[in-house]
Amino acid sequence: MNKKKFDTLRKEQHITLEQLAELTGISVSTLTKISAGYIDTSFQNMCKIAHALHCSLDEFTEEDTIFSEEDRELIYKYHQLSLIGQKVAKALLDKELMHLKNHTGYGNYQNSCKKAFSIYHNL
Repeated sequence: MNKKKFDTLRKEQHITLEQLAELTGISVSTLTKISAGYIDTSFQNMCKIAHALHCSLDEFTEEDTIFSEEDRELIYKYHQLSLIGQKVAKALLDKELMHLKNHTGYGNYQNSCKKAFSIYHNL
């Protein structure tokens, strides 16, 4: 996570670390360490922070874009699922990737994920 972008986005919205902690469920202590650049955060926490700050994950990275719009939508939908739904989605992804590995080599990981999420979405 890019510390400078994290602080800029938070301050532009006049959100304190305490308020962000309340919005995300991440402790003030952890957010302080992230803000100071002492620790990197998990992908799950990055998603929570991005959601609370109404921005995309791309805005926290050094690069211009790490995820396509479709990828971001899939990630967002996955995180809206219950724990059981996430387990089902993961099982479908694992099954699809194993199938591709066995039948076509390693295949294209991103396309495999999108296909498995599409299958799940149509259940």
